[in-house]
Amino acid sequence: MVVLPPMRVASYQAIGAGPESEARNRLHDWAQRKGIAGAQSCRYFGFDNPSPSVHTSWYGYEAWMTVPGDIEGCDGVEVKMFGGGVYAVTRTVLPSIRETWQSLIEWNILSGNSLGKHQCLEEHLSHWATPFESFILDLYLPVVVNSTGMRDRYVEE
Repeated sequence: MVVLPPMRVASYQAIGAGPESEARNRLHDWAQRKGIAGAQSCRYFGFDNPSPSVHTSWYGYEAWMTVPGDIEGCDGVEVKMFGGGVYAVTRTVLPSIRETWQSLIEWNILSGNSLGKHQCLEEHLSHWATPFESFILDLYLPVVVNSTGMRDRYVEE
């Protein structure tokens, strides 16, 4: 489990049949104009918003990057506060993202913990231009650690 602290983030949302690249690229272009693209202190996240549906091939993706307090949004980029929270985290590569999300959700069910109400996140660990098959992400599943969680069961046995 990891605790993500509250963060100030710049956010750009795209909607389409494959909105991830557009959201990341628009946010990256904005960050370049602001002079903060590639800053070592920035972290990059994203998540489906709205989630994919069986009724349409269109869905949304919201890309985030952490930003210092003096940066303001513009050109479709919004700056907002993320409240943080407790997460179960695992690493994957982009071609395995669906299977890894499913495994993380199954692990959480078996752990005895509850699903948290804070935002699911994908942290982008690779450079923007990394090829699809090599792109590395950490998946953050929001959790509420219950007193009957897996760790407690192991301690009792």
